[in-house]
Amino acid sequence: MAVRPQEWIQNTWLRAGIQLHKKKGDYYSLSNMILSKDLTQLRRQPGWSTQVRTDTNALTDIQGMFYDHANDRVVLLGEDAGPDLSASYLNASWSLSAITELHATPTNLGGLSMRNVLFYCGYLYLIGSDGKLYRGTDYTASVTELSSGTHKCIVAMDDRVYIARADGQVDRTASDIATTSAYETPDHPLDIRAMLPYRSNILVIARASYGGLDFYTLDVAASSRYFNQQSSMLLGGTEPSIGSLYTLHHDQIFFSPGYHTRPGGQVVCPIYAYNYQPEILHFVDVEHAPNTGGSGIPTSAGLISWRGKLIYYAMEGTSQIFKEIDIKNKQVLDFPALSATAPATPIVANCGGHLVATADDTNEGIHYLQDTALSDGVYVSSWLDMGHPSRAKRLEKVAILLSAKAASFQTTVKYRKEDETSWTSIDTQANTTMFAKADLGIPFTKIQFQVTLDDNTGNNEDIRIDSISAIYSMGAI
Repeated sequence: MAVRPQEWIQNTWLRAGIQLHKKKGDYYSLSNMILSKDLTQLRRQPGWSTQVRTDTNALTDIQGMFYDHANDRVVLLGEDAGPDLSASYLNASWSLSAITELHATPTNLGGLSMRNVLFYCGYLYLIGSDGKLYRGTDYTASVTELSSGTHKCIVAMDDRVYIARADGQVDRTASDIATTSAYETPDHPLDIRAMLPYRSNILVIARASYGGLDFYTLDVAASSRYFNQQSSMLLGGTEPSIGSLYTLHHDQIFFSPGYHTRPGGQVVCPIYAYNYQPEILHFVDVEHAPNTGGSGIPTSAGLISWRGKLIYYAMEGTSQIFKEIDIKNKQVLDFPALSATAPATPIVANCGGHLVATADDTNEGIHYLQDTALSDGVYVSSWLDMGHPSRAKRLEKVAILLSAKAASFQTTVKYRKEDETSWTSIDTQANTTMFAKADLGIPFTKIQFQVTLDDNTGNNEDIRIDSISAIYSMGAI
């Protein structure tokens, strides 16, 4: 029988979660690895830090977080032993400051989660658990009541601060940003879910009475201002009680109308994009069930724009899920999961380029995604039948091309074939730009590869995978 040598090569990564390889760029999974911007390299992802305790100075139940750029601080808002609304901050070395009681009336934050705090022009605006709007000159001093009533969210645009009330009325600060007055009142009550500055206007997203979403613009410059409805989405869903599924990213508003449960029980979070066009674009469905023992709807979930990436997170119990949404190829990519226990009100925020998440690892605190501490990464290919599922094949050689080399930087390649569930090692090699193992002689009809990058140098070497190759032989029909 004639034998023909063949070569399978992967040097681009386009579609994740593919069980059986069908087209160029298909792969199964990445663990602690991310794609280069051009999708032609795999690189190791920075790992999450160990917990930084935040309860040592009696700040607990953190429900708000923002970044103070001028002082390079991550500011945390929660409650003290009172409980009273209080704040503390972490400096550039992630050291915790003393606690400051902001006000004795509200016990914590109120309004919409992650939409209820604004640090703007050196002033702190926040909505308390009593629904009132408070303002202070800093987060290290007390705040005072600025407006009574029930408020929901805050946004800044063009040197003014805009505040939505529970009935949909939007107030605005005066030029001194120290007093507020009614700016626009809708014709009928609006259940506002988010206000976002977008292309010279404020985009208002409201939950409609039929369960879907309505999109309005609120002009911040026109003398005749009103809620101008731009679009609607009939699809509804269940929103988590904490977090925000609305964010501005790459000049588009990415959002989800909420979670759905498919007939088979699979929980999905559909993600869409809005950019003033009549058609609202569907991007991806994130499929998971964080609290599998319950409804499948996570306690906290949201979308965050972080370092040019769109990040989805869902936090519940001991399952903290993070995913990257690849908007170019409309797919969900793996992202380092956080191994921690979520507190009762878990939140995640982008604070000055730091991805920060609260956690309750026996004690309350936060974890942050580190800049330089790269985790060991694992790539798993799709199952490969080389386009001929029934024909016998034999693996002859495996090669991995790396971007650089370093002593004690190891590459390990394993395989499994047919219906095997365990992996068999091919080899481990170090200090090389080309992992190569020949004369393997492994028979298979379908095969799957696992590649692990293990950095034991202590230097966090940013060595990447450029390509993966498998040479095999296949008999003629």
